[in-house]
Amino acid sequence: MNGISPIVFKLGGEALTDKTALAEFLQQAANIKKVRPVVIVHGGGPQVEDMMSATQLSTTKVDGVRATPLTHLPFVVGALAGVASQQLLAACKAQNLNAVSLSLADADLFNAQVKSEVLGAVGQVSPNNPNAIQALLESGFVVLINSIGCDPQGQTLNINADDAAVATAQLLRAELCLLSNVPGVLNANKQLINSLDKESIESLINSGVIRDGMVVKVNAAFEASRLLRRPVHIGSWQDSSALSRLHLSEQIQLGTQINA
Repeated sequence: MNGISPIVFKLGGEALTDKTALAEFLQQAANIKKVRPVVIVHGGGPQVEDMMSATQLSTTKVDGVRATPLTHLPFVVGALAGVASQQLLAACKAQNLNAVSLSLADADLFNAQVKSEVLGAVGQVSPNNPNAIQALLESGFVVLINSIGCDPQGQTLNINADDAAVATAQLLRAELCLLSNVPGVLNANKQLINSLDKESIESLINSGVIRDGMVVKVNAAFEASRLLRRPVHIGSWQDSSALSRLHLSEQIQLGTQINA
């Protein structure tokens, strides 16, 4: 990829339900793509919840991670690899972004295995073979990745999208931005925290300031920063001002910077 580090965005499923904000984000992604390869790993929480509601199934979370019984798996796969994936692909099409949609199970990109028996068909992934993504990026495509994986025995697995984004950044030795509907990590007064290290993260988790899904996100960002040996950013897909600067400077100034 000509020595230019790709950028991996993790996009929360909420973004796919806001057409105006999503269009603005993809416009910024198009500008960034002019100077560096772009990969978007997406979640699909709202889409899964809609599917669960339609089928009258209840969702259980353990420490912020969605448990996935085998009986729920077809609906989770349909929401993530079907509904959410096609929503994002269609939005890219509307912005003239030439995109290809993949899952974590495609092209031997990742290894996956069951994360915990308590969580059911929930997996963890590790990077394996980047050839397929690299070929697509070198051909000028934006690569979209949903968070459905598969273990060596052929068992489909639901992967936390933050974890999937971390593995993707590892696979491509890319910079990573975890984007959601909040501006970053907030302190007890709901003000943005500019940067966090291991000690401050542990303190804020222990005091309950960082909780629920943000615990998963911050821990994933810290682990990614440690593995990638570079800062990772947690910010908002609605922060057009910060996103617009990404194609002008190699220095990322977006949300909260996580440092290992």
